[in-house]
Amino acid sequence: MGPHLRPYRVRLLPDGLLFLLLLLMLLADPALPAGRHPSVVLGDNNRIPVIGPLKIREQQRSAVSTSWLLPYNYTWSPEKVFVQTPTINYTLRDYRKFFQDIGFEDGWFMRQDTEGLVEASMPPGVQLHCLYGTGVPTPDSFFYESFPDRDPKICFGDGDGTVNLQSALQCQAWQSHQEHQVLLQELPGSEHIEMLANATTLAYLKRVLLGP
Repeated sequence: MGPHLRPYRVRLLPDGLLFLLLLLMLLADPALPAGRHPSVVLGDNNRIPVIGPLKIREQQRSAVSTSWLLPYNYTWSPEKVFVQTPTINYTLRDYRKFFQDIGFEDGWFMRQDTEGLVEASMPPGVQLHCLYGTGVPTPDSFFYESFPDRDPKICFGDGDGTVNLQSALQCQAWQSHQEHQVLLQELPGSEHIEMLANATTLAYLKRVLLGP
């Protein structure tokens, strides 16, 4: 959901820093959590075997950003199913029940406190360069046979392994909603972090900073 956060970040910065911000927008935040599962459900030990996911789950749930970064219906359909179980499918309309069912209702209140900070339909109001990776399997939804304390099966979609393509392309929607240019550059096969060392990325930044 990186594009949702960009206008919010822009509004926090003085005008003199706006151009710098444009150069830092290569990496968006995930619309759907990266990794094996949403950390708010099971906890994510980032593949560190000595740390049990359930042990770290409480700490990760306490971070407001964990709930804030779940998908928004500005970019995704409200009927988007992000978690499936044998008895229920949770769509973007079902966050309150989702948080209740995982035993963390505070997550719903944290979400309510922060979701008004972002509005994807509001363009940032500055020239924007959006570089995004494609062609890397990216978590799209999760199926739990035993919910919520077992690893799910992951359904993958397109993206950079962290940011879903549908989220990254929110930039495209702003092209007709502001007077400043919105420029997009696809990076096929580029993973989320690796795009910073991508030859196309470096050439693009050089061209923007130094000119042709």
